[in-house]
Parts: sequence; C-alpha cells; structure tokens
Amino acid sequence: MTTTQKGIYLGDSQWATKDGNLLATKQVGKRFLNKEFTVDRGSDATYVDRDGLIKQFSTPLTNLVQNGDFEELGDELNDLTWSAFGGWSILDGVASNDGSGSTITNEILEIGKTYKITVQLSTYTSGDFSVFLGNGTESSQFNGTNEFTFYGVCSGDVYARVKSINGIGSINIQNISVKEVDPNSDWEVEGYASRVVGTYQGRSNVLKVNILNDATASRIRQPFTYVNGTTYKITVNVYLESGSFRVDSSDSFVSGNFVQTNVESSWQTLTAYFTAQSSGSNYIWLRSSTEVAEFYVDNISIQDITPIDDKPRIDFTNDTEGHLLLEPQSQNLITYSEDFSQWTAEANIEVTDNFINSPDGTKNAAKLQLTGSSSGTDGKISFSVSPSATTHTFSVFAKKGNHDYIYIWMNISGGTNITRWIDLDDGSVSVGSGTATVTTTSFSNDWWKIEYTFDATDLSSIRLEVADDSVSTGTGGDNIYVWGAQLEELSYATSYIPTAGSLVTRTAETCTDAGDVDDFDSTAGILYAEIAALADDDTSYRAIFISDGTNNNRVGVRFSNTSNEIQALSYKDASLQGFGDYTLSNSEHFNKIAFKYKANNFALWINGVEVDTDTSGDVYTVGTLNNIDFGATGGQAFYGKCKAIKVIKGAVVEDTESPEYLTTQTFHKTFNALATANGYTII
Repeated sequence: MTTTQKGIYLGDSQWATKDGNLLATKQVGKRFLNKEFTVDRGSDATYVDRDGLIKQFSTPLTNLVQNGDFEELGDELNDLTWSAFGGWSILDGVASNDGSGSTITNEILEIGKTYKITVQLSTYTSGDFSVFLGNGTESSQFNGTNEFTFYGVCSGDVYARVKSINGIGSINIQNISVKEVDPNSDWEVEGYASRVVGTYQGRSNVLKVNILNDATASRIRQPFTYVNGTTYKITVNVYLESGSFRVDSSDSFVSGNFVQTNVESSWQTLTAYFTAQSSGSNYIWLRSSTEVAEFYVDNISIQDITPIDDKPRIDFTNDTEGHLLLEPQSQNLITYSEDFSQWTAEANIEVTDNFINSPDGTKNAAKLQLTGSSSGTDGKISFSVSPSATTHTFSVFAKKGNHDYIYIWMNISGGTNITRWIDLDDGSVSVGSGTATVTTTSFSNDWWKIEYTFDATDLSSIRLEVADDSVSTGTGGDNIYVWGAQLEELSYATSYIPTAGSLVTRTAETCTDAGDVDDFDSTAGILYAEIAALADDDTSYRAIFISDGTNNNRVGVRFSNTSNEIQALSYKDASLQGFGDYTLSNSEHFNKIAFKYKANNFALWINGVEVDTDTSGDVYTVGTLNNIDFGATGGQAFYGKCKAIKVIKGAVVEDTESPEYLTTQTFHKTFNALATANGYTII
C-alpha cells in the first residue's frame, strides 16, 4: 500500500515556545513527536500578544527595592490610653475640647522614628490645633472637620500629642491613627543626611531627603544584592529642590551613576538600564553629587530584566491565529522612545508622561496638550537625529484625546520637509509636502501605529504636533496621546524597540535545524508554508529550505528579489533541477504556498491553484534530506511571518514507520501533552 505521510508540522494555530526553541511536531498515527526548531536572536524583542498588547520578553515583574513607594506602614499604635489635660475630656472613645486649651497625650512613640498620624474630626466650632510627635516635632496648624495627616520624626520625648493652639472654640476627635513609617527600616541614613516621609510637591507618601554637607558618604541607602551579568532597569520619580540628585552603588558592582539630574523645580521620571559587573551584597545610594542638596522621591524601582534572548516570537498583529515573526537586525535611533519629556518642547505645548495606558497595557503613554494656539514652530515637540542611511522608516503610536489630528514633520536640512496629517479617528492620511509612504494600523483601545517611510540624506529632526487637518494650527486645550517612537534605517517598520536614554539594537533572528532523516522523503514530497513578507523588498531572497545542511542539496520556497515574486526551487549537487515562480498580488499578505518535488514532476501551488510546473529534473537519493530551516542554508534568511509549515512525505510504504523507530521514541497523545512534557509554554 502506497500512501502519503505527515512529516513535520509547525503552527496552524498550535504554538508552543521556550527559550531557544519552537515546538514543531510529527504525528504518527494519533500520537505526536517533538521535532523542535532552534531559535537564536541574542537580544530582547517585542511582539503582540493574543490580547493585542505589545509585550517584551524581559518585561519586568518584581520591584527588587524594598518599600520603593514609601507607603509601607507598621501596625496601629493607638492603644486608646490617651490622657486629657485642661479643657480636654475623653468619653466613649471621643476626645472633646471645650475651647479652654491644653492637650491630650499618649506615650506610644520612640525618639528618632518616623510616624504617620491621622486625626479624624467630627465637630468643630473655632480655634486652631496641631499635632506633636514628641515635644520637639510639631505639625502645621489645622481646623475644621476635615481629616488631618502629618508625617514626622519623633523628637524630644515619646508622647504623641494633639494640642489646642489658639482661639476659643471646641472640637471633637472621632479617631486618631498612629503608625510607624518604614517599620522595617528598609531605608537607612548614612553620614550627614536626613529623611522623612510626607506630602510634598502635591504628592503623598513622598520621601524627603536633605543632604547636609558635601561628603560622599552623606546619603540614604538600602542593602541590595547584585548578580554578575544581570541587567536591571531602574525608574525613579524625583523632584529636585536644590543641589543635585543621583542613584548609584559601589563601582565594584556597577560603574558610574544609575541615574542623575541637576534639573530643579519639577517632577521627573528618570529611567536607565545597567548591568552588574560582579556578584554580592552592597547598597543602593540616594545622594547628591557631593554637595548640599534637597530632593523628594515619590517612587523608586529596580527590576531584573535580563533578556530572554532566544525565545521565539508568536505574534498576533491583526491575526487571531498567531504567526512566527522573524526579523532582521534593526536599531531604534530615537533614544527616548517613551519619555517624551526628553524631547524638545516648543512654545504652547505641555508634555505629561505616564498619563494613560499605552499599547503595552501600562500607564506610560504621554499626553501632548496645547497651552495656546499652534502655528509655525509653536505647539510641537521635536527630537534631533543624525542617521547615516538614505532610507528611513519612522513609526509612532498615537491616540486621539479631545483632538483628532497629529501632524508629523520630518525636518530636512536644506531640503523639502516631509509632512503628513493623520486622522486619529479613522487612520486616514492627508498629504502635506515631500515624498513618503505613510500607513496606519489599528491597535487595541483606539491606538494607531503610524509608519512613515521616506528617503533623505539630511534628516535632522522629527516633530510631532497637535494640529488641525491640513493646517499647521491648533487651539489651546487640544490634546492627543503618543507612545513608542522609533526611527530605523530600513525601508519598512519592524517591531517596537524600547529605548530609555541610549540606542538599542534588536539583533537578527534565525530559526533552524528541525527534524532528522526519518522526517523527510528525499525522493518525493510536498513543502507547504503559509507565509507573508515583512515588505515587498526587492533586495534580498527570503527562503524556507529542506536540505542536507549544505547549499548543494536543498528544496524549498522563497520570496525573491523581484517585486511580489514567490519562487520554488530544488537543487541537487549544486545543480538546479526543478523551478517555478509566480507574482503574488501582495507578498505582505498571507499566502498559502505548496511545492511538490518528484523526479520530472515539480509543481507550485498558490492558494489552492497550480500556477507553475517543471517536468524535467532529478531528485535526491534516499536519506539525503535531513532538516528544515528558515533560510539559514544558502544564506537566504527568512525574515517574515509564518502561520504554518507542513512537510508531506510522498512515497512511504507503510502508514507507520519501522518498529525499531517507533519503540525508541516517546510519543504523546496530544499537542498540549507533548508541549508540557518538554517544558514548553503553550501560546
């Protein structure tokens, strides 16, 4: 009995990955064998998940800083044993003052510790009151029936107090809460420095730090364990009142400052990446650059983001079934892709970072809002660049606020600027000046990805403007949202490459070496692939080959260096034997390609239709073909999208293979069982 048999299958809505491998299968009867591909990239990368969100393999999960938001509080210390003096009385848990003054006290504090005390008021007629933490630390005065909260360091003695300060009147206190701030002493004072948590510069739970001299060892610190070779991401929200601010550690663990700033009088989000150069325990230091300083820290996080370099990317961009995404090397030349406060703001525009959720699902997208009319150079933010290539692609994610349009401007030194208006309601593009190919792709939650490809030898900056359609003007209060800016020296946009102060490169991917000699029929078979090109690129071949590991013997399909052309070919002993080609309507759309190889019988099918044949050519001796890869053989790396691969063995005598083969393999009843047994994550 002569039958066809399944060889290697990949994808077709069934995906499973782990670091360095992509699960392909071989089905024998009703059971499955592992025939995995090896994936190599060597850098981090992003992809779109099933929910339509942009994800990064090294997306940080855990803040390694203890009490980094300064909100950690101890147990309630109020034991209800308050003593009343003067005009105060306590009845049924309510403290009342008749307007004649004095205090209520409770001996519950420790000198030198920081506390949060909250007073809840029920009735009030007149007068002013204040809170004391010991007899040396007094709050501002308060009155009325609002809740009053005070942070401070206990000094002088160990009594918590509420005191009538001046005026004749009465007040009833319904409840008093006293809790220690940073009860585990995660943050320590070293040298001539002080710290206190409170409400500062419009934010609560803020750490106020005073550096009192210019000594290097005057600082706030927290123990931290570093692991050699581990990459960390640090993010700090800081307000510098005076002096300077930096975060660092011993140079033996990390050389130089993690982040630093000399910019005063505004909240800033400082983000950086660093890699530990040795392992061991040391500190995180918050301090100045050896000078007297005062600063406020709202939040600090350090997260392990050591890249998962080689995990295959199963991408769901406009695709509910998912596809393998393979891309060439590319670099983002925009060094601040998310922190738009680092861009240059012209007159009449305000940038607010971390305002709404971005396409990655976190609150890190910026709002651009006009504070006056936009015209000429007003109402824009810009970023200076100096690329070396001629062809560029700029991409950015944008979303409408109360305004529908973004105006994108490529500033060309000594040439014609390239401009376009994009309607963020429907994604339509209005042409301005210069030559460019501009496309828009819808993402979840009303975001649009705008891709802007153009040629220019003297690009100097990129500008984003809140403006009306077809005119470079806008009105005060108009706003839009932006995230994920990227400039590449390519003729098309690739997946998002996040940056935070430096250039970042995503290295090229390879997917190779699945199967062995038993998985292929060297004398007859079919290679099927559902694939799409990243771009209609007329400069390179992008192939999928079954081979013997050399260029001499290979059979496969490829996108050619001719516009929209697909080719099928078979080489034996370095001599072309079978060939077919066809011009697709659009190579960037998914097409179903099948190539049959058999002696004097080669045929190419596209989307179920036979489009070319070759009736003269030899095939291989039995046992020649032994693996399949995405273009590594022949140096024609496949950069594109792949939904499915199927290898059909065309001339097998039995439905099942030899007993010797079957008894030496581990089979699984289902794809999911196979994936789980081999340590894969099912996508």
